[in-house]
Amino acid sequence: MAQNTLLSIYNIFWNENINIPSGLVKAMVIPIYKKDKPIEVFDSYRPTSMTSVLAKKFERMLTTRLKFFCKLLKLHSRSKLFLEMVCPPLL
Repeated sequence: MAQNTLLSIYNIFWNENINIPSGLVKAMVIPIYKKDKPIEVFDSYRPTSMTSVLAKKFERMLTTRLKFFCKLLKLHSRSKLFLEMVCPPLL
């Protein structure tokens, strides 16, 4: 039920060409230390972004929609590369 409500809201954004609220798409980047690396070196950390649950749900719904249209338009060979470039990895 909640997923259908979210989908309806996201479809309104999509169909009416409304910008997604900035609070939804902002992420906090937190550096995570890599084990056995010097603490003082910049490359000893990897960035991890903390996004909202609503943003993650939107990404998953958008990825599903993109995959559907790529399959429908027979873009199989290019769709994987496109999705890897445009969409973040999903958990």
